[in-house]
Amino acid sequence: MIVGKRALPDDATPAEAPPAYDALVDVPAATFSADAKVDTPPNFSLSAPTSPSLSLRTFPRPPKQEPGEYVSWFPFGQRARAARGVRTTVTSILRDIVKQPGISDSAPSILASCADACRAHGLSIASLLQDPCMEGHTAIYWAVVKRAPEAEAPLAPESDLVNMLLAMAAPLTPTTMSDIRLACLQNADQALFQRLRRSPVFSPPSGTEDLLLSGEVIQDEIEVEDVPDDDAAFVVRFRIPMFQKRLRVSKQINLEFIARGRLWSLKFLVAAANNIHLRPIATPGTWIVTLSLLEHSPPTWVDSRLLIEDASAAAATASAFPGRPSSRPKPTIALRLKTGAAQLVADRSADQLIAASFKDTSAANSLTYQGSPYISADNSLQARLEARLGKPDTECIIC
Repeated sequence: MIVGKRALPDDATPAEAPPAYDALVDVPAATFSADAKVDTPPNFSLSAPTSPSLSLRTFPRPPKQEPGEYVSWFPFGQRARAARGVRTTVTSILRDIVKQPGISDSAPSILASCADACRAHGLSIASLLQDPCMEGHTAIYWAVVKRAPEAEAPLAPESDLVNMLLAMAAPLTPTTMSDIRLACLQNADQALFQRLRRSPVFSPPSGTEDLLLSGEVIQDEIEVEDVPDDDAAFVVRFRIPMFQKRLRVSKQINLEFIARGRLWSLKFLVAAANNIHLRPIATPGTWIVTLSLLEHSPPTWVDSRLLIEDASAAAATASAFPGRPSSRPKPTIALRLKTGAAQLVADRSADQLIAASFKDTSAANSLTYQGSPYISADNSLQARLEARLGKPDTECIIC
């Protein structure tokens, strides 16, 4: 049986056709234009910081099917070109933002618009923020370098461009963290570096620390002071909460700081069997302290000593009864940390560090005991590192 052909309707466009490719899409704090080419990033502009505004041309979203979901109806080539265009445009906006730190008041809405545009085209704003596409560095690097020093112009976290970018970029890759450390070093901003180190985004706790601290971030206090009239010497003061418990459970406490144009790491460790480079001074289970240079730091000779005073004697001196006689204070723990014939080099792969053991003296060894007089009533340890850059002599050159 032959069935006759049906006549086609006059209008061949189905009733539920997808929207035209040049449909307009509204995103908060941004104005989109439909006449932008998908393979060429259009121009955009940011007005003066006093009244910031953004004119952003971007590309349409596919039609929504369910909340938060989009139907992919673009041909693959068109979608790919659209995504490349959005990536280029958002990168240009980020570049303009970090060039003008004064627009931080409007940065949240601008960044939110960029995140929306990226999400609609299958891109990750976190990846773009960590892409070293701005003269070989990330947007976060330039935000750190361009901001005023933390000590001179402290900002609330919610109004700080660096904090905004970090929150959107999390989790950070090791390469990004290295880039941020370099920015802090080049900006000589020890205060900002310490604030970033206390951030769980920049210094996420290990699984052991997360369980031990119930998700809280320990606020280690580190203050660096340059010695007047000696451009090679510096003093670092530490206050380390929960010192004994953290060291016993986590097996190490890492304290990083900036001093004399270098990044330093002072570590308290419990020696393990695999610490081959520490075997000459420490058997497994011994408490030790190490000093090393971090990446981006030039090599140097150094002579230093770590000093830990009797905490109970200091508390008695500051008590409400200064005239009351007290027991004789315990001797100050002094551990020498100095380079040998070669300079200290920032090379972790070669285990470049200097170390000292807490078993060297009976006083130092007592730091490991419960109820040690060197531990404060709040279970914190207060210590001081006195250091001078230079080739050590037989005697301590900083004593």
